[in-house]
Amino acid sequence: MRRKDWNIVLLHYRGAWGSECEFLFRNVEQDVQAVLNYTCDPENSKALRINPERISIVGHSMGGHMAIAGILDNQNVRCAIAYDGANMGAKGSGLFSDPEAAAMWNSYSNTLFMLQGWSGAKAMQEINEYGRELDLVTRANEINGRPVLLIAADTDVIPIDLHITPLLDALAMTDDSNAHYLLIDDDHSFSSSRLELIKATEEFLNQYCINRNCVRLLVLALKELKMPIGQPRDL
Repeated sequence: MRRKDWNIVLLHYRGAWGSECEFLFRNVEQDVQAVLNYTCDPENSKALRINPERISIVGHSMGGHMAIAGILDNQNVRCAIAYDGANMGAKGSGLFSDPEAAAMWNSYSNTLFMLQGWSGAKAMQEINEYGRELDLVTRANEINGRPVLLIAADTDVIPIDLHITPLLDALAMTDDSNAHYLLIDDDHSFSSSRLELIKATEEFLNQYCINRNCVRLLVLALKELKMPIGQPRDL
């Protein structure tokens, strides 16, 4: 996207990849807002040649949740794209929605060495205590007609019927809805579809999220190391 004339901000969350403090899903939501507030500060936006009225967020997996949370919690964000994004608080239980899923995500969370103090037990505890607060569906009315693109991968890693369809439906029911959806037949990381993903991202952002006379900023709220990208389709 930098080669396509976008300014890019890539952040590491608290407690991730050597960043100080504690990694928590709620902290990550706050970290995205901290970056947005920094880039929207008049002095910073001038120094970095950023137009604060043309900010978009893109994220993958957990970062997809953070991209949508970022736009719902900040009216300065122009639009957002989620790549196979999880809704960490979907129906109050998110990734821990059933015993089989809970066991899988508990085991996976225990392998995330880059997250300081993180474990499956800690992830489950946070979802059990704050799942309703993290549920994106409950915040959908905050979108206020701004463009959103949900790109799903045709896998069971992030179950579409639990994480993506309810959010898409909630966004579609809001006033002046501008929600879009694309399904790509690939794995969770879009390993074979990166060019398609980039093309869809570029087309969506150029159509809905920029003014050609403005400097653009793309904030990438990504999951660990993996970052993927499809072609928007209206509801």
